[in-house]
Amino acid sequence: MGENERAHELLALLHERVRHHILKPVVDATDAAIALHENRFDEGLARAHAVLSDPVAPKQAVEFAAFGVGLTLPVAGRGHEFEPIAQRCRDDKKRTTDGLIAAMVRYCDVLALTYTGQLDLAEERVAEYTKFSSAGQFLAWAIARIMAGVVATQRGLFREAIEAFEQALAAQRADRPLPWQLPARLLLARAYAALGRAVDGERVLDEAREHSGPHVAIHMPQMMLAKAWLVAARGSDRGAVDAARRAADAAHSAGQYALEAEALHHAARFGDRTVGRRIESLCTRVHGPLTGLYARHALAVAHSDITGLEAVSADFEAAGLLLSAADAAAQAVALRMRAGDRGKGSDAAARVLRMADRCGGVVTPAILAAAKPLPISSREREIAVLIGEGLSDKDIATRLQLSVRTVEGHIYRARMKLDADDREEFAKIVGSDLKPPEAS
Repeated sequence: MGENERAHELLALLHERVRHHILKPVVDATDAAIALHENRFDEGLARAHAVLSDPVAPKQAVEFAAFGVGLTLPVAGRGHEFEPIAQRCRDDKKRTTDGLIAAMVRYCDVLALTYTGQLDLAEERVAEYTKFSSAGQFLAWAIARIMAGVVATQRGLFREAIEAFEQALAAQRADRPLPWQLPARLLLARAYAALGRAVDGERVLDEAREHSGPHVAIHMPQMMLAKAWLVAARGSDRGAVDAARRAADAAHSAGQYALEAEALHHAARFGDRTVGRRIESLCTRVHGPLTGLYARHALAVAHSDITGLEAVSADFEAAGLLLSAADAAAQAVALRMRAGDRGKGSDAAARVLRMADRCGGVVTPAILAAAKPLPISSREREIAVLIGEGLSDKDIATRLQLSVRTVEGHIYRARMKLDADDREEFAKIVGSDLKPPEAS
């Protein structure tokens, strides 16, 4: 309900008054869940594991502790540690807890499998857990749909993800924003952005901002990453890089090392050439193979390594990360075209477009550049987008922290490259290039 201060007051009172050995673990599990949602990972995990290791802790306390741990370990890069906890909860056939908490533990299981790159197993669990719910059990069914959306997003299947998240949110309509809606809204905003539907994505992100306060701090780096995707969808590659790096920094400060690696991976896909070593340093902290793939990709971007990009694209595809595969391949295409290798570049571009179509028609910066390359820089493209939004040269200079003369120089050079008569025609040409292929 967002009444964080009141929750802490009641929690302190419960710690003071509850002494019964059966009831105390329930209070401790609640305390752990609150701490973990507030990004106090060390304190929250210690309390939660104490409950999980207590032989007399009631099942209600165990599942509530499992829920908090299950939200935390995947983003912290420790997803493999959640498997025995999830197995323990799966083995318990007697449901004594609130149905929502049981459903959220299942969600956490799928989240852990997704972050550790076990997408096939994650899909199997989604199918298994969906059997526990029906359309008549609205909350459990909605959370099962969120699980499906999480896996679809990681796979790059954005139309499927949008359908799943929209169904889940429709089933969870309430007068107050419900905290468990937030992860779905953030991923839904990203899915819309990936398909070039920036207006829809911004609407969903605005709705997500209804969730604010310390009780949802764990999700704030994800909110920043969703914003990065919306910036990219608006055509600002550099702005998207900056936003993704801010998300990575926030994740690092919170101890969310898997999410840090993911955010840096997005930055590299947006064109950042500086994050490879930082991702590489996370490989020993983050469970599963994905961070290693992210590092290989970012280092290939840094070195303009066509062969490396094409190889990691194939490995992304084999791992089930179709959009990452498409973006890496698209970045290789751009390098081939720049080197004058139009034969291989055209063949590779066709593969990129096929993968983009499988993703639902995605329009990421890398894919747009491979599909319809324009002979302009990312800064010139960014300025064109701002012209299209009605900004003056002075406004653009202020927004991008450049001098007006520098902005004017970018516009002049880009107009010469594109044979555009004026700044408005320059913006129109680039705006057409930024549209999804089917919308052009």
